[in-house]
Amino acid sequence: MQSQLQTGQIIVADAVSDRSLRVEFYYLPCQNHNASIEQGRAIYEDKLYINIANPGDKTTDLHRPATEEDKQRFPRHWAHFEKTGGQGVVGTPLKEWPQATASQIKEWQAQGVFTVEQLANMSDTNVGVFIGGMGLRAKARLFLEAAAEAAPGIKLAEELKLRDEKIAELTRRIEEMATPLAPDTVLKTERGAGRARA
Repeated sequence: MQSQLQTGQIIVADAVSDRSLRVEFYYLPCQNHNASIEQGRAIYEDKLYINIANPGDKTTDLHRPATEEDKQRFPRHWAHFEKTGGQGVVGTPLKEWPQATASQIKEWQAQGVFTVEQLANMSDTNVGVFIGGMGLRAKARLFLEAAAEAAPGIKLAEELKLRDEKIAELTRRIEEMATPLAPDTVLKTERGAGRARA
């Protein structure tokens, strides 16, 4: 039996049909808004996603967050991902940091360095194998220190922004409630009250 997509989900009749699917677990970097405000810089976390598709049929290409059920449903794919996928990364991605060039980022990523935090914490021995590595590590440390100093101000600004939005919403609601009734509505109300008394 064929697997098919219906309302964004793959409907599978049996385990045999699952074997025909193309399944891939992967990490997708997603910005952690609260952590970014706390730290004063963009903080991303790798979230586990899954891609399920019927090969040759582009209409069944489904990308969504992975679940425990997915790991159980596709144990072979999950085992392969665990073996080759590595751990999720949390921090400021090098590609979000303007101090590094595209070629430097590629070089660092090839050695397993994906975030500014990882670069800042590298040992002298490890960072020394890269051309300009010591200088870039020093810049990474300065960047993190500056972000930590700016974080309280950024957090306060975000809190004030949320407060202002809430005040604006409450003001809008009060103005709506304070809008006087149209004259014909008042007359109808008074006439209805008069009849009720009679």
